Amino acid sequence: MSVIKHNSYAEILIKCPHCHQNLNIKIDNIHRDKAERFPFEFLYIHGESNARHAITLYLDYDFQVRGIEVVKYIKDEENKDIDIPEKKIFLKRKSKIPPMAKKLGIISQKDYEILQLADGTNSILDISQKLKIPLIELSKIIQKLKDKEFIEEFK
Repeated sequence: MSVIKHNSYAEILIKCPHCHQNLNIKIDNIHRDKAERFPFEFLYIHGESNARHAITLYLDYDFQVRGIEVVKYIKDEENKDIDIPEKKIFLKRKSKIPPMAKKLGIISQKDYEILQLADGTNSILDISQKLKIPLIELSKIIQKLKDKEFIEEFK
C-alpha cells in the first residue's frame, strides 16, 4: 500500500482484500478538503458485473489509509443490482486524434487515453474502470473534451 500525491489528487495503490486485485485509486483533494472529520471515508466500487463489490477506505488528511472495509454485496432497496447512470452513457470521438496532439500540448496524456477508449462501445463507467480514474475526475475531463469538440456523449 502506498500513496502518491499530485497537485490536485492522490493515488492510492492498494490490493483489494476481497478479490486481491491491485488497485490504483485516484482521489481528488476536494474530497479531503470537504471532510468534516478524519479519518474520512471513500468508497471505491470495482469488480466484474456479476461480482461487483467495494472497499471503503478510511483516510487521514495526508491520504494515508487508516482502515479498510469490504462491501461484498451491492444491492438497491428492491434487491436489484445498482443501476449506475454512467453504465448507459457512451462516448464517441468526433474525429481521429493524432498522437502528435500530445506533443504539441493540445491534449494531455490522460485526455489521449480517454479519447482512445471513446470509440462508441465504452461507457463512461467502462472508461473510469479501465483507466482507474474516479468518475468525478473523469466527468471534468469529459466536459473539457466536449467543450473542445473532441467527443460527444450518447445513450
